[in-house]
This record gives sequence, C-alpha cells and structure tokens, in this order.
Amino acid sequence: LKGPCENSVFWDDAAQKLKNHRGHLVVSVVGELAPIPLVTLLTQVTASIVGTATGVQGVYWKNANLVVPPEIFRHFATEVMPDAPPMPIWVDTCVGINPEGYTCGYTTGMESLGFMEIEATSSSDLPKELRQRFHGLAYYLVENGPIIQDGDMLGQTDNEQIRISYSDSAFGRTGQVIRLNYMTIKRRKKGWFG
Repeated sequence: LKGPCENSVFWDDAAQKLKNHRGHLVVSVVGELAPIPLVTLLTQVTASIVGTATGVQGVYWKNANLVVPPEIFRHFATEVMPDAPPMPIWVDTCVGINPEGYTCGYTTGMESLGFMEIEATSSSDLPKELRQRFHGLAYYLVENGPIIQDGDMLGQTDNEQIRISYSDSAFGRTGQVIRLNYMTIKRRKKGWFG
C-alpha cells in the first residue's frame, strides 16, 4: 500500500494511519452483471462492511489503486452514489508537471468500469483543473456510454480546443487510452509528478 498511501488525495497521513494494520478482508463480487452495476454492487457491499465491522482502518480500492478513509468511502457510497456515480472513489487521477513544463496525467479505474483510461501529456490546465477534467470526463462516460470518439474535439470555451485520440499509453500501460491532445498549450513550472 506504500504507493497508494503516498498518493492518496483523501488522506495525507494514510501511511501513518495504516502502518499498524494486522490484516485485511478481500471483498469481491462476481457475476453476469455489466461493469458499472458490478462496481456499484461492490461499492454497496464494501460500504456495508465498513459500516458494520469494527476496527476498519481504511479501504483499498484496487480498481483505482486508491486508499480511502472508511468514513469518506461510506459517504460516497451512501450519500453520493444514489444520485450520481462516485467517481472520486472509483477512479484515481495522477497529475503533475512534467520536465518540459506541461501539465500531464492519467486516470486509473476507468477500465474496471468498461472504458479506456484517460491521459494527457501536454495540458494547458493546472494540475487541479486537469484532475477535475478527468473526473468530469469519467462521469460523462459513465452516464452516457462510450460516445467520445477518436477525433472528437472537446472544449469548455471557444478558445479551448482539445482533440481526442485513441492511442497507446504514454505512461506504459497496455491497451489503448483516450488521449487529450491540447491544441493550445501554456507551459508550467518544471518538475515531476507530485
């Protein structure tokens, strides 16, 4: 859990809080359901266990390689999920500034929902904005199906142009990803993923 603890957006001291855990419970749901109903059921079962078992220190959501505090996981499962997909506990995002000064990043967890992962290698968004864009696109796909196609253009303003391409991962993953290709790019401060 070292990597997920160090990168948890929900839990700054996850490594400290979880270092003394003595065991874990593996929760799995199998069946003939489509990916989203299957993940929804897994979320409900996990939230039920978290709410009824004593001593639960955290939830490791393997599909997104994400560590979540139990109370936050239950909040998303019981308060958010009835109205909308709980994307922040289903899909993790890794974003930062690359050595050339561009914002870049990727999602983890879309594949378990039946979609390609999303990547950007040279975004003009700030890291926080790119994270929000990833979650917004993930939510849109879950709600509407795989309607974002290779060659489509995205943008929230008239000046923003982002071309979609289905391509190999720039981050070494297997299979194709949805790549966001920013047509207008502003350089950011140099550095690596944070």
